[in-house]
Amino acid sequence: MKNSRLIYSNFIKYIASVKLARGIGFFLRYLFLRIKIFILKILYKKIIFLICGPGLGDTLILSPIARRLREDGNKVIFVAQTRLSLNVAKRVPDFDDVIMWDPRLASIAKIINASFWNQIILKKKTKNLIDLCAEIISCGDIKDKTIKYRLSTGEERFALRYKKLFGDYLVFHTDCRKPESYNLKLWPEEYWQRLIDMQKLPIVIIGTRIETGYSFKNCIDLRNKTTIHQAAALIKFSRLLVGIVSVSVWFGNAFDKEAVIIDGGWEPPILTQYEKSHHLFTTIECSPCLRGDNYCPYDLKCMKMIAPESVNRKIIEVLGEKEGIGSL
Repeated sequence: MKNSRLIYSNFIKYIASVKLARGIGFFLRYLFLRIKIFILKILYKKIIFLICGPGLGDTLILSPIARRLREDGNKVIFVAQTRLSLNVAKRVPDFDDVIMWDPRLASIAKIINASFWNQIILKKKTKNLIDLCAEIISCGDIKDKTIKYRLSTGEERFALRYKKLFGDYLVFHTDCRKPESYNLKLWPEEYWQRLIDMQKLPIVIIGTRIETGYSFKNCIDLRNKTTIHQAAALIKFSRLLVGIVSVSVWFGNAFDKEAVIIDGGWEPPILTQYEKSHHLFTTIECSPCLRGDNYCPYDLKCMKMIAPESVNRKIIEVLGEKEGIGSL
């Protein structure tokens, strides 16, 4: 009995010491942040904290926004909501600094919150997401919507290995990082396989392997085998990107890459469109739905109406039939 009490007592002391250590660590980080912001306020006209949704695409679309704000002499700090978003944001040179979200930030600096743009696009479906974010935070017109993104030499070498092995290759981005949250954007896997079989150039698949047991054939399947930066490098050195609406679209923007995007009917193409993107959108009675509950009462009719042959025709249209890119 005494031993059990002693163990319990020591356990309570251990928990208390851990909480105390964490509390001291949190206080010191907060104090450092306040000192850092105090110094920045002296050096810069205004400090602007940009916050957007937790998605990686939500992070990248703020690149041209930050660039526009910096033109007016502002210091722009991106506030990440997830570690992965933080990792991606550190590669965007338009952000002066990148930090993790802390509720106490609200008490020490003005925060421009662009996280509610999802609500805005339900009413305004005729503008690019970058323009919508600019409108929300009143930073003026964004003439240059190019996204800036840095890759390391090692990441570029990773992609160049495939370039050296195969010459020109196509990148297919078949699914999302969190498919359980974005089912309405997914194109059937068997459609992807039919599209793969139509191509003459090598196909590299990127994304997250969805737990359906489906395995693609006649391609280099790198799902779950790359970092987000390596996947971006593969897009950079590819001949063409073909994918669903996801972060890959914004990487295509960043690297000025020709892209064929399978929109389906969830959102209108104007939201993610850039100069070299070519979109396949389904116009039916329920589109664009922009549903936030990840449920489709019509069994993804808008996605299934886009046949692999239609996507292949778009690929040939973009890259040219003379190159022998695809076959009908």
